[in-house]
Amino acid sequence: MTVQEEQIGNLGVLIPNIGFRKLARQKAHYRLKALAEANENMAWNLYFFSINRVDIENEEITGIYYDFWERKWLKKQFPYPDVLYRRGGPTKKYKENYDTFMKQCKKQETIFLNPTSFGNWKIYDYFSTVESLQQYLQETLIYEQQIDLIKMLEKYQRVYLKGCNGRKGKYVVRVEQQEEGYYEYCYYDQTSEATISERTKLSDLLTFVERFYEGKAFMVQEAIDLLEVDGRKIDLRAELQRNGDGMIQITGISARLARENSPITTHSDAITLDQLLGELSLEVNKKEALKETIHEFLYTVYEEIEKKYGVCAEMGIDFALTNDLQIKFIECNSQSTKVSLMKAYGEATFKEAFANPLLFSEYLLREREHEQRVSEPPMERPIVGTFVPKRSINRLLKQQESERMKRLSKGSEEAGTSLYFFAIQDVDFDEARIQGTYFDSEDDIWKRKWFPFPDVIYNRRSAGQTQERTQRFKAVVKEQGIPFINSEDDFDKWEFYNRLSRNHTISQYVPETKLYDPELLIDFLEQHQTIYLKANVGRYSRTVMRVKRIDTNHYQYSMVEDDLKSHEVQSVEELTQGINQYFGDKMVLMQQGVQVLSINDSMIDFRAEVQRDDHGELEVVANSVRVGAKHAPVTSTRAGASIYTFEDFFTNQYGWSDDMSQNWKQKINQFLREVYRTVEEEYGHFGEMGIDFAIDQEERLWLIECNTKSAKVALMESYDEERIDKAFTNPLRFAKYLYQQQRVTLS
Repeated sequence: MTVQEEQIGNLGVLIPNIGFRKLARQKAHYRLKALAEANENMAWNLYFFSINRVDIENEEITGIYYDFWERKWLKKQFPYPDVLYRRGGPTKKYKENYDTFMKQCKKQETIFLNPTSFGNWKIYDYFSTVESLQQYLQETLIYEQQIDLIKMLEKYQRVYLKGCNGRKGKYVVRVEQQEEGYYEYCYYDQTSEATISERTKLSDLLTFVERFYEGKAFMVQEAIDLLEVDGRKIDLRAELQRNGDGMIQITGISARLARENSPITTHSDAITLDQLLGELSLEVNKKEALKETIHEFLYTVYEEIEKKYGVCAEMGIDFALTNDLQIKFIECNSQSTKVSLMKAYGEATFKEAFANPLLFSEYLLREREHEQRVSEPPMERPIVGTFVPKRSINRLLKQQESERMKRLSKGSEEAGTSLYFFAIQDVDFDEARIQGTYFDSEDDIWKRKWFPFPDVIYNRRSAGQTQERTQRFKAVVKEQGIPFINSEDDFDKWEFYNRLSRNHTISQYVPETKLYDPELLIDFLEQHQTIYLKANVGRYSRTVMRVKRIDTNHYQYSMVEDDLKSHEVQSVEELTQGINQYFGDKMVLMQQGVQVLSINDSMIDFRAEVQRDDHGELEVVANSVRVGAKHAPVTSTRAGASIYTFEDFFTNQYGWSDDMSQNWKQKINQFLREVYRTVEEEYGHFGEMGIDFAIDQEERLWLIECNTKSAKVALMESYDEERIDKAFTNPLRFAKYLYQQQRVTLS
């Protein structure tokens, strides 16, 4: 087989003319050399060219390629590329040629890897309309007249001026209001490679600004209170790319340490994100949570950019952490130089960053050829869209699916449905479609593609920060008559207890519950001796505290964080102080403590999984017994609880007879159905519900709480594979039932 036969296609890299001339003189920039070397073991006909080397009339290009046999750069004629990788734009002289060339490429269906540039103001203007990104933005406006800068300085004292277009810290000026009517401006001079700083009066500042920008459009932006380490300000550059599977990957996140007094961090040292986190005095779990939040932010930025500009092969995303560790967006770069990546991560990661665009190009070409050869078969109906948080999608795309996702995908096959997962950010309202994530069983990998709106939506998403967009989506879904399994994102606990305590059917099972008030706390404790404090919104027992009255002015409070923590205090003031420290400004409920069944000083309660089946009927799929750790205030698995099936525990551990166990099982199942139906009367239909309940020492049933998005942890730790599979298949069988009922109704 010849080299030509082995080649994938033509990949042209557009570079500035100065770069082309250097290649011709065998003086390649190290980034161009790295790209050529990345192709050594691939099969692209890779060449570099500048726009003035394009023969518009004959549609061919004088390009330069690297010959690995001769170990030198050679020049020859090439056809127009199958894939165009833009690493530079045109000068004014060749703008017309460039525009014609781009039209010709589009006509022959060339694949474009990157936009030429994003434009700082366009990005900010667009992101300000994206609900999930608004929290990461600083106030920014276009400079139109001098009063714009004056007002921003009065408001924030320190601002940044940035060109609406510009890279590598060019056209960036920091301005700070000082005492006695003085201002200090500071910028990095590209020519002298030095930081220029001057203290001046307002009139001179305004003169400098207008002279500096010479009529170019620029922005005025609220300054970010940048995190500092060892007195050096820090911002971060993340390199995100699409890889050979078409997935977004975070190739590296570099923390850039500014030079002393410099307004920018472009020309600076760099360390990895993990090294930066190692410098911070944070608990391990908080570092991991911050890292996950950063990843989620980066994926959201990448995907929103793609919605506006089209698919990108790579992107450099600049962002900051403030001193209180809030994330703030700075800018995006369509042609990242990857300097910080090399400094922080070294040569191996740097090489990977140049291989990825070539691998992604191959993926795009392969996908296009596949689409031309094969039209997809019709999808099996119903199409079920599983609505999840964005972080769940990110994990799937990193091939880090949870056990639940894997089982749900398998359950879809057994139920005979087509399943995809999506987050609210994946919904395209204009085109009425969703960019769904699905499991490709042939390639054994999670992939993304566009899907129609589903026939049924399976809601597995808790309430998040994108409420406005979510409410819009729910309104569209309702208008289209698409069934929605699980009507509530989460229960507001205070509203939930109020509603159920007024319901004559199940009010007898609901513990007395009040809003937390320090002035009512002692009376409530005297009445019940043991009470529970719960955050109004919260899951997995993360914000639950047990409080016991031991004696007058003697109290014990306990909770589970990373481990069990228990404190005894000798005054009401100490008690309320401990409560305030734990819950902060959260809305908190006080709830009657129940003297539940126990064994060996360990509390016993239950988690039942109640679902609707393929006929729409209620089924108690599982009833797991949770035995808490000794003296623990809660029985969640994260608090060290042991889990058993109902039958196993009460027959083999607790000593009930088979008849007693069976009688209680029937009584509990009736109770669970009553609770489920009552909740549906109050809130609307559900496909499943996790119900926490207890039995007290006097053999009375108590409802603890209901969960709209049960994680099924207790089920998976206590029951066999057949029962676990059923719990993940039932919601999809119920979706099929809803779809069929709707078709009957419509017909």
